[in-house]
Amino acid sequence: MSELRSLFASYWEQVLRNHPMMATQLGDRRYENRLDDYSARAFEEERAFEKATLARARAIDPDLLDERDRMERAVFVAMLESSIEGAEFAGHLIPLTQLFGPHLDLLQLSSLHPTNDRAGLETLVERLLAFPRQVQQLIARMREGIAAGMVGAQVNFAAIERQVKAAAAGAGGIPELLAAFDRAPVTIDRREDLRAQAKEAIEESVVPAYGKLAEFLRMEYLPHCRTTAGLLALPRGEAYYAHLVKHHTTIDIDPAEVHRIGLGEVARIRGEMEQIKEQVGFSGTIQEFMASLRHRPELYCTTEEEVLTGFREVLDTVKGRLPELFGRLPRQEFEVRPVEPFRAANAPDAYYMPPAGERPGIFYANTHEPTTRPRYTMEALAYHEAVPGHHFQIALAQEISNLPDFRKHGMFTAYVEGWALYSERLPKELGFYQELYSEFGRLTLELWRAARLVVDTGIHSKGWSREQAIEYMAQGTALSAANVAAEVERYICMAGQALSYKIGELSITRMRRDAEAALGSGFDLRGFHDRLLGIGAVPLGVLEKWMREWIDQQA
Repeated sequence: MSELRSLFASYWEQVLRNHPMMATQLGDRRYENRLDDYSARAFEEERAFEKATLARARAIDPDLLDERDRMERAVFVAMLESSIEGAEFAGHLIPLTQLFGPHLDLLQLSSLHPTNDRAGLETLVERLLAFPRQVQQLIARMREGIAAGMVGAQVNFAAIERQVKAAAAGAGGIPELLAAFDRAPVTIDRREDLRAQAKEAIEESVVPAYGKLAEFLRMEYLPHCRTTAGLLALPRGEAYYAHLVKHHTTIDIDPAEVHRIGLGEVARIRGEMEQIKEQVGFSGTIQEFMASLRHRPELYCTTEEEVLTGFREVLDTVKGRLPELFGRLPRQEFEVRPVEPFRAANAPDAYYMPPAGERPGIFYANTHEPTTRPRYTMEALAYHEAVPGHHFQIALAQEISNLPDFRKHGMFTAYVEGWALYSERLPKELGFYQELYSEFGRLTLELWRAARLVVDTGIHSKGWSREQAIEYMAQGTALSAANVAAEVERYICMAGQALSYKIGELSITRMRRDAEAALGSGFDLRGFHDRLLGIGAVPLGVLEKWMREWIDQQA
């Protein structure tokens, strides 16, 4: 193994050791008895490891590498540089969000932790017993954040406190932890004993730990939370946001330019929506048309099962046509599941979890309050989250030979989410979106991603309040009131991440137009897609060079 590849392998091994919950999610069982370490020492050790690894990578002469490894080295260096730079802003001192975090990760073990053998049940008990220590670490980290003025927004932590309080009351996902033992094969040796141990661990360790965390949030943390939405209220907030913009878009772009692009895209998409409004015979303004959709029950689901069935039908239909767009299809399958009840109230309409080992990819559909889930956006959401979106891109990346693990499981969000947004429109070229309302739904979701550019930068670089952001989204998009509030609160706690979708899609669309212009009648769409997905997730600058080389080879 070359020095570079050996470095990649040792780096990834350390990442899995440092993040045992991620290892479990990826199907690696070596660390399944542990929870992630949130102590200050663990954070400093991980940063020191990253700096040492970066120094080793920089010491390898790129001129001595072949073309592929030279590219892999450049991606590796850029990834570490961004992580090390970001750590200087101390974002880790805000370790929880209402969407993700260790307070939710433990509950998700009911569906992710292996329970098909005795070893899995034993290690799940160990993890339950380890939770109080992790809560102590989280509290210490947030106290450090209070002292440094690095605190979350009150609106986010009010939702987190409700989640934690529910778990402390024995609800909010707690029953599912014990149910995981009930679902385990009855042939497992000592299954009932281990279930009894788990029940005791939940009652004596897990639930009290959630109670302690809930009390800390209510009595100590929430009073110190910032009442403003954006990062400008934090130490070095402006510089921190500028870093996050570059980190998530993977290009050198400032918030003001992102805001400008967003306004332009919003105007373009709304123009296309105006045409559909006229086609369906609505005489009012586009705002009135979008508002009217929120009050038409026939455009919404009625039951949880209807949500799941609707998505499954869309995906079953499109799957048979995808060979027309791709020469290579992923071997791994995916399935549709409802979002777990304990996270559904604060979760988006849908999201995707990659396959791991024998487990297929999972398209999670939010069935919470089904009458708020529009039918007319189902096609676009399904294409984005499953096929040909996230599942195609991620499952194919896992099959690329000789791809380093850090890339196979890496998340350069501008590439990953840019591809998924591009994928929403792609089935239109096969004749899908036959219903005008479904096409309007596609535009609704594209407008939503364009509006994110305006709102995210508005909150974090222009000082918009939560209420200003909600008003802009409510007036400018067709999202339901519940979705608008949830989305804005997501942008508040995950600054910059929402920019990656539209910036990535615009870049991929531009690369395709360049290829079509350069190759003319010789342009092969299937070849273009296979090439685009044949590199795995990379920064957009690396992807552009990769696609330019393909164009030159085809000319």
